[in-house]
Amino acid sequence: MAAHSPILALDIGSHTVKLAEFTSFKDGSITLQRFSSFAMGLDPNKEESRSAAVTRAVRQALNLAGIRGGKVHFSIAGHSVFMRGVKLPAVDAMQLDQMITFEAQQIVPFPLAEVVWDFLVLPSRAASSEKEAIIVAIKSDLLESEYAAVQAAGVEPAEVDVGPLALYNAYRYNYAPVDHCILLIDIGARSTNLLFIEGDRLYTRILPLAGNTISQTICNEFQEPFSVAETLKIETAGVHLGGNYAGPSTAEGMRLWKLTRNVMGRIQTEINRSIIFYRNQQSGSSPQQILLTGGSSRLPYLDYFLGEKFGIPVEIFNPLRNVNIHAGVDRASLSLAAHSLGEVVGLALRASGPAPAEIRLQPLSIAAREQAQGQRPWIYAALVCWLLLFVVVAAGFWMQLQVAQKTAAALHARVQTLSATGEKMSPLESGNDALNEKFKDAQRLITQRDTWSRLLNDINSKVPQGVWITQLTPTSGGNSLDSEGSGGAGGGGAGRPPGVGGARGGAASSGPGGQLGASQITQLQIKGMFEDGLQPEIVNRFVSSLAETGWFDLDASKVANAILSTDTPQPNSGQLAWNYTLSLKLKEPISLAP
Repeated sequence: MAAHSPILALDIGSHTVKLAEFTSFKDGSITLQRFSSFAMGLDPNKEESRSAAVTRAVRQALNLAGIRGGKVHFSIAGHSVFMRGVKLPAVDAMQLDQMITFEAQQIVPFPLAEVVWDFLVLPSRAASSEKEAIIVAIKSDLLESEYAAVQAAGVEPAEVDVGPLALYNAYRYNYAPVDHCILLIDIGARSTNLLFIEGDRLYTRILPLAGNTISQTICNEFQEPFSVAETLKIETAGVHLGGNYAGPSTAEGMRLWKLTRNVMGRIQTEINRSIIFYRNQQSGSSPQQILLTGGSSRLPYLDYFLGEKFGIPVEIFNPLRNVNIHAGVDRASLSLAAHSLGEVVGLALRASGPAPAEIRLQPLSIAAREQAQGQRPWIYAALVCWLLLFVVVAAGFWMQLQVAQKTAAALHARVQTLSATGEKMSPLESGNDALNEKFKDAQRLITQRDTWSRLLNDINSKVPQGVWITQLTPTSGGNSLDSEGSGGAGGGGAGRPPGVGGARGGAASSGPGGQLGASQITQLQIKGMFEDGLQPEIVNRFVSSLAETGWFDLDASKVANAILSTDTPQPNSGQLAWNYTLSLKLKEPISLAP
């Protein structure tokens, strides 16, 4: 059976790094070749550089395993990431991505621009139309720091996963499907990760209580440094069961076991709350079995304690159940460390082929670098295309230049010929310009001659029945252009009132007379009379009709502005007609100059 290249898997926990090398085969099986682990020894009560500690621990693990480097798949501890399940309606893939992005904006406790995030869509359940997904997010600076720390140890990160999902992949590989709920409890140093596994369904919850809580309690009670308390926990602590169960023979040991029981009681209470939440809010069923894993899961009698509290079977999770073990692996050392190798097994399975839970957390700097590298061939191709385009354009310009030069020579000869002809035509052009000026003068005189007659005809056509114009005076800037003050009177008509110069229902027909003192007419002043029995509104209608002619600068809605005066008829006065006076501004002045 042909083997693939070796797979390096690295689990970076809060307290310890675990490293293993696997070989994968085409049938999907994997073989553990070697493994090692190394504790970072970080004190949570002190400000210490985690990056430096991670680099140091990874180097030591590589040396212990005899591995010289290569590409490594590593996972980040659950307490460092944000994980939350969401329920979504059944929609197509594009809408699903958009809805999950919206959900991530709502539930991730940081702006999405400050995190690296991905999501896992779980298989749909037959009895439900909803889809379920798990959103995973980590602060960008934290991911960059972990990535750089691994690189500094002399290996190159390949894929970044999270501990709970790597553990889930290890479970699915090693345990056959069951028709009830399994609770996988991973008790690490800083957090306890709960995985509710029910068929293809997965629900996760991370509790901030774990092994460090026990160590800190011992540190506080015994007034010892954290490192001493950690050693006491690992070498001496256990869970006191009470009753007829045997305990430590010393008073100090008994005190230590009771402290551990108190902390585990708090963790058990939080686990019970999570079970209730899973049943009530996630429509899950009660776990029928508990599998324990993680560095703190090997505390003496912990499995008995949890079995007694929950009333269900409790076993130690075996991530190597279906994993082949190379003959050179120390079985004694492996039996002591097997419970903590779930994450590295899951990472190896992810690297060897498709896995049930796959996400990708890639630092933004690496993503930008890969994008640039992916675009590099296209950039080179674009540069070549631009170069070819430049050559083609340059060749085209050169050919066009040759044609242009030949054309320019022919045009120069033609211009010389036309220039000689132009010199002969110059006198003719001067004469033509003079003729054009004379023509324009003649055209202007014709227009002036007709303007006045057209204006009088338009006014005459708008005079209402029972209204006379007795005087029409052209003005310029308010000054009369008629030295005698009269615009002339039209011929009398039948029924004309005595002393009235116009015909009934007609306008004066003569133009301006006398000596003109200005070069254009800007305004007309019209005086006239209207029959007794008519109302002054007849004058308003007269002005409105004059506005329609287009000669005057009048607003039909404001005709009163053009009426200087109007007599008000008096009943039984015996007067035959009443006077009115209009002042009408021309839109376009009428020139009097020839």
